[in-house]
Amino acid sequence: MIIGLATLLWLSISAAILFILFYIICTWNYGYWKKRGVPSVEPSFPWGNIGSLMTQKKSTMDMFIDLYKRFEGLPFGGYISVWEPTFLVRDPGLVKQIMVKDFSHFHDRGVIVDEKYDPLSAHLFNLSGKRWHFLRTKLSPTFTSGKMQYMFPLVKKCAEDFREAIADQIKKNGNEIEMKDMNARYTTDVIGTTAFGVEVGSLAKPDAEMRVIGRKIFELSPWQAFKNFLFFLSPKAGSKLNIKITDSFVEKYFIKLVSETIEYRQTNNIRRNDFLQLLMNLKSSNGNENGGKPDNADKELDVNQLCAQAFVFFIAGFETSATTMTFCLFELARNPEIQEKLAEEVDRIMEKHNGELTYESLAEMQYMDRVIAETLRIYPAVPVLFRECTKQYVIKRDEYLHSSPKNGTENCEDIVIEEGMKVLIPIVGMHMDPNYFPDPEKFDPDRFTEEVKSQRPHFAYLPFGEGPRICIGMRFGNMQAKSGLAALLSHFVIKPSKKSVGPLVLDPKSFVPAVKEGIYLEFYPRKKEN
Repeated sequence: MIIGLATLLWLSISAAILFILFYIICTWNYGYWKKRGVPSVEPSFPWGNIGSLMTQKKSTMDMFIDLYKRFEGLPFGGYISVWEPTFLVRDPGLVKQIMVKDFSHFHDRGVIVDEKYDPLSAHLFNLSGKRWHFLRTKLSPTFTSGKMQYMFPLVKKCAEDFREAIADQIKKNGNEIEMKDMNARYTTDVIGTTAFGVEVGSLAKPDAEMRVIGRKIFELSPWQAFKNFLFFLSPKAGSKLNIKITDSFVEKYFIKLVSETIEYRQTNNIRRNDFLQLLMNLKSSNGNENGGKPDNADKELDVNQLCAQAFVFFIAGFETSATTMTFCLFELARNPEIQEKLAEEVDRIMEKHNGELTYESLAEMQYMDRVIAETLRIYPAVPVLFRECTKQYVIKRDEYLHSSPKNGTENCEDIVIEEGMKVLIPIVGMHMDPNYFPDPEKFDPDRFTEEVKSQRPHFAYLPFGEGPRICIGMRFGNMQAKSGLAALLSHFVIKPSKKSVGPLVLDPKSFVPAVKEGIYLEFYPRKKEN
């Protein structure tokens, strides 16, 4: 009994000591911004200022809009992400400095990548320094206008299949269709054929293997969502806890798919003008397209590194476009006058091209460009961007602050951003700021006429990022979204469903904007005048 009590006492004391140490670690930097006179939000143990996200009480969009508003009237502010001080930038001019003019100070995202433990995390979006620069330079030719035009017939075929799949759904199950999954099946088929030379067929078979993998990546359990948030919002904490971002089943699938496809092409001397072929070219030349030894041995690409690049192309290519198309169709259903104007543009331009959807006709659909731009304003596929300060940076107080007792900056001196500091660019906050977009809740594509765009700061709108790390697949995503939308609008009238009325409730487990119960819309054949 005495031994048992002694053991219990020892365990209790040990637990108390561990808790105290954990508390000290978590709260050590809570006064970081206050000491420097930087406007900040009072953090709370144990998550600092991101508790509502980590506990999944708010979506990523809602939480960062709220945080953005906490610094109303200020060019920047400081907050705590778990235990990491993070610098939040609100001023478009300062955003431009960080993303473009002084990019050499902020060229990394601050994601900690472990290529051995989590090989698929070592992709272009996450990579840093020379490794990122090398791959970015080599992969950029995949996304030129010429390559997009070459891929367009494959995208067009998928868009036509998409339209037929909607018509088939109407015949089988009625007019009401859940569109997030339907759009994801379309974009999965597009990515399968244009990137990997694989006929996925998920429009015909919802449980096609690649579509199942896509669902597994983004339909997360609360624990998986927690790990993802920790990995991106507090990389140091994620690293300490040995967080692995990629599901083991998904990892095995992609490594097997890419490895077997590469082996098949090499064995049968098959070449395709697609994303995977470019990766194969890089590997066969040991990282140097002209052959010979690369500048640094660590630039050589192994199979796992190729798989990582293929993986990010897949997840970014199908998910972001599917999300954008879903919210776009939702807004068109709620705004029939905008839908009709867009449908008329699609019909008019396709008629000029003999009733066909062509690569050239997509470029002429300027109102569709504005509709998509407005969709990305309200529902940005990537709500926030991070940068890491790679060498000390000083923000001059006099350039950005006008001290006043009311705004909490009276004690703020020049801001020193230390090497290793995370910087947050709250895209969704700026997109919903009435100073840049009056009546921000209203869906209004005319915000993106050339005249209106010229009246606001360019860096207040950042759906694809900006500067050297701007989204490499922007052209591709735009092409597949416009193709899918044109295919539907030329044949259907879209109306809201009773299941999707009222304000949307965003899923707190998803980093990208997503509606937990899905978005249901009703499709009816469009009657055209003879």
